[in-house]
Amino acid sequence: MRATARSRRTAGAFLVVALAFVSACGGSERGEGTTARVAGQAASAGEAAYPVTVRNCDADYTFTKPPERVVSSSVPATELLLALGLERSLVGVVGAPGVLLPELQPKMAGVNVITERTFPPVGKEAVLAVNPDLVVAGYGEDFAETAVGDRGALRAVGVNSYLVQGRCGDGRVPATLDDTYADIENLGRIFDARPAAAALVARLKAEVASAPSATGRPKVLIYAAGKEQPSTQGATSLVADLVARAGGQNVFPEITSYGRFNWEAAVERNPDVILVVTTGSFPLAAAEEFLASYEPIAGVSAVRNKRVVSVGVNDVQPGVRNGQALVTIARGLVGG
Repeated sequence: MRATARSRRTAGAFLVVALAFVSACGGSERGEGTTARVAGQAASAGEAAYPVTVRNCDADYTFTKPPERVVSSSVPATELLLALGLERSLVGVVGAPGVLLPELQPKMAGVNVITERTFPPVGKEAVLAVNPDLVVAGYGEDFAETAVGDRGALRAVGVNSYLVQGRCGDGRVPATLDDTYADIENLGRIFDARPAAAALVARLKAEVASAPSATGRPKVLIYAAGKEQPSTQGATSLVADLVARAGGQNVFPEITSYGRFNWEAAVERNPDVILVVTTGSFPLAAAEEFLASYEPIAGVSAVRNKRVVSVGVNDVQPGVRNGQALVTIARGLVGG
């Protein structure tokens, strides 16, 4: 088994190097630009790989070798690590394996699942019990005292940490697709997996480049959940950045982080498209049934013209799904 897996990774290495070369020779303009809050530059030729210092959420974290015992505390974070081929470093994950992207699920064979429940966040006792040297998180609240614990306290006991860049500002700083690129590049440096990281960034940028762009800046209501008390992801969320990149405009720009809106205001702003961010407890079918039957919003353009688009909540968290999420949103905005 090990020899076979090693052979597959060796063959894959030639592919990722080739992809990285193609990316370097001809990247797309769309979605590119200066990487947001990049944690440092890749090592130049001849430079020692370690120690590596990564700046993450305004603090420096130093790695003297590739992490060997890693815990991932969210589904999007797990997918990032698996997409980079780092499954052998995982000693524990949070989240049901069946929720992962289908192509990544086989990589979970033999990986310890600490808990399938993602909320409330897992506690520090369960995480420290597997003796990690790194915790990778997809949500800032994972590092609360009531969860895995303060990042400084973790470092004091020899556990490094990494939080995806789009969550560093905790809603105060806009998250962007560039943050996702930065995460992949940073993890590539941390794990000495730069070719795999370059190939993954190239793949995401190719997906972004394939997305159409809506004309006329259609008005978009980002609808997260709730009926009588509906909520939206907020203007600083990654999904808001994806809407803007797709050519749309958020009808509630004044709601920055995740928050509530009222249907009266939504009717007044008359969105052309309603983008539903679905979850297990709020699937698209339930949202569509409600939108079609709720009389106060019957006259809204999006409802009247049946312009309802959906993305899953994990699709719009920083991670490997972001390119396809942009494609889905963009197609919905142009009516395709």
